[in-house]
Amino acid sequence: MSLIQWKRHKPSKVLVMFQHMHAGLTFNRNGDTFRDTYIVLKPNKDLLGNWTEIIFSTNWHPDPEKGFMKVWIDGKLKVDFKGRSNNKKKGKELSLRYGLYSSHMSRYKTAFDTQTMPQRVIFFDGVKEENSCKKLLDENQCQILTSQSVNEYEVFRYDKYDKKLLPNSILKVTPEQFANIWGK
Repeated sequence: MSLIQWKRHKPSKVLVMFQHMHAGLTFNRNGDTFRDTYIVLKPNKDLLGNWTEIIFSTNWHPDPEKGFMKVWIDGKLKVDFKGRSNNKKKGKELSLRYGLYSSHMSRYKTAFDTQTMPQRVIFFDGVKEENSCKKLLDENQCQILTSQSVNEYEVFRYDKYDKKLLPNSILKVTPEQFANIWGK
């Protein structure tokens, strides 16, 4: 289930999504600009029933030397990609979409052999867009956030018909290993 997504227009394609999956809250760079990757941001045991603060920073730059994406969850840096963050030939207009987006409901129905969907509830509060950290937060908080680095990614791998989180579904990799496997 997609919760937040940035979509490119003309041609229409989702660039990144925050999704709820068996592993919890994940960040997925996807579409024709990136190879699908699901980074676990917050496991379900910490996610469900709790507020989660998400800060996402990018410049949507098509140049691999200038682009970047960063995601902080509850004040901790979870994603730090350097490299192309958009495709310069495939549309510059972007839109932010958030809510409960349930694509591929047939997969759920097939995996769980049901026609009934579970109740889902999500709350959003304080959704804002700014072009600098200091316009969003105070200088001290910005310093704390920007001084962090990522030591390890948890990559979620799954089959579209999995009914639960499987023991070997989460692969722990260093940022260097991630870049070598999934690209920048």
